[in-house]
Amino acid sequence: MSLVSRVDGIDLPHDTCRIMILDELPKGASLLEQFQWDVLDMKNFRAAKVSNQIIQLFGRINRGRNDYGAFVINGKTLSNWLNTDRKLALLPELLRKQIRLGAELHKQKKLSDTSQFIEVIDSVLSRNQSWIDYYGESIDEMDLDAEAAERTQQIEERMTQAALAEVKFMSFVWERDYVAARQAIETVIQETLRADTKLSGWHNLWLGMCLESEEDYEAAQEEYSRARQRLGNQIIVSKVVGSDSEKLADTASLTTDFERDIDLIVGRSSPEKYQKTLQRLRSSVMGLDEPNVSVPQQEEAVRALGECLGLASTRPDNDDGTGPDVLWIDETSHKCLAFELKTDKSSNPIYYKKEVGQGHDHLEWVRQNYPNYLCLGLVYVGADGKRDKAANPSPEMYLCDLSVLATVKNQLVAGIEDLRTVIPTRRASKVKEFCAESQWKLEGLASRVKVKSMQSLEVSS
Repeated sequence: MSLVSRVDGIDLPHDTCRIMILDELPKGASLLEQFQWDVLDMKNFRAAKVSNQIIQLFGRINRGRNDYGAFVINGKTLSNWLNTDRKLALLPELLRKQIRLGAELHKQKKLSDTSQFIEVIDSVLSRNQSWIDYYGESIDEMDLDAEAAERTQQIEERMTQAALAEVKFMSFVWERDYVAARQAIETVIQETLRADTKLSGWHNLWLGMCLESEEDYEAAQEEYSRARQRLGNQIIVSKVVGSDSEKLADTASLTTDFERDIDLIVGRSSPEKYQKTLQRLRSSVMGLDEPNVSVPQQEEAVRALGECLGLASTRPDNDDGTGPDVLWIDETSHKCLAFELKTDKSSNPIYYKKEVGQGHDHLEWVRQNYPNYLCLGLVYVGADGKRDKAANPSPEMYLCDLSVLATVKNQLVAGIEDLRTVIPTRRASKVKEFCAESQWKLEGLASRVKVKSMQSLEVSS
């Protein structure tokens, strides 16, 4: 019997079904969900709904503690989902422990060939006492890392607030009150950004629509630009909104997102709007030099800095539960630069084998997920210190202090303030010259932040 995409109302009690094969993740039910999930890759936005579907799916057999059965996991995306602590944290405690127990059996190579696989399933279904004893002894040790669970909870709290804001937004749009609709999203978008870059980009589109309705075309253009940066080139919106032919001629020479974004800031029509836009930029990266901010806030600041520099900038570990903390991508040159933040270490820190091993994993993740891109290295962001004698860093690993990135940010802001003083008729050409400087190219940025090779760190005795 095959049940395709059915999760509601179909129970297979007792001996009706004891073995179930799960083939890949549930698919989006509507065209909009399929577009958001498959094209825009909105993973965190998808996670809560998928977790509910997975809970229901396991519940077709296991409806209580006295039920039992065997589940065979098939498919790379489903396996990856179930192997990600932040996704597992969305499931009930017992179910996630059971999934981790299955993963542990794989790790111990107890399912490495057909005969072992069948033997384990037979033990489960026959209620073999040795299996029951092993299950009872092992299950309590299979819970998640506390940090991963806490971070998932924080993300879900922000996603819940975003969902509530969406309800208000839709209600106000129905009433054609676009100002109130915009304000409903604006109150939460910064917190949404910390949880899910893709979802905040989706909301940028909504804000752009509202601002167009308010005839604030400059602000609408900013929102559409942010949407393109956060969602990628799959989102097609006009690069010039509500502008006259003279404005189109002025900006025709601007060919990159970095040039257009800088021109949007320095070309605001009034001092008040310019200061508001510049302050928004400063706020997005304030985690680079503000004291007493959390590591996740600093991660978001590093991501935002990459976005301000016209790069495709993501937080893979936050969004996917694996990979580096931040990844900057130049989609024109097909190059990228990865970051791992260790800013929570004390002064004179030691970089241990586990942390260096984590870096090897990140570099491999980049190679697998961006095979056509040249990775310029992995930069550990943290204080200068020593490395443990058991740690063996790659030549592709570097170290820099957070203050180095703060300097890049300060120089970018200073450049924007200088461009604002240029007369409007010469502004586009000056913007193009500024953005063409080598210090703003990814290679130039990499050379500035790759302050010290991890291999050159003094070895701790």
